[in-house]
Amino acid sequence: MILYLLLKAILYILGVVSAIFGGLIPSFPDVISNILTTISTMINGGITFLSYFFYVPVVVALISLVIAWHGFSVVKDALMKVIGHFLGN
Repeated sequence: MILYLLLKAILYILGVVSAIFGGLIPSFPDVISNILTTISTMINGGITFLSYFFYVPVVVALISLVIAWHGFSVVKDALMKVIGHFLGN
């Protein structure tokens, strides 16, 4: 019974943490599809490869993706270490 309550508490805490961080991390499929659409529009429009690096919305979207993915991986690794430590003991 105690283990059941501990596991239920851990699941509740993980649910709260995922709800908090889920709101911070952007929706990856929408962001990726928007980036691909923008890139294909730029290629079809005849914009040179060098000007791609100065197109501000794409640069901002790529930086946001990198930051969001890094934050997600850090939080995931930390949570897995906590769970592993709890289950190891």
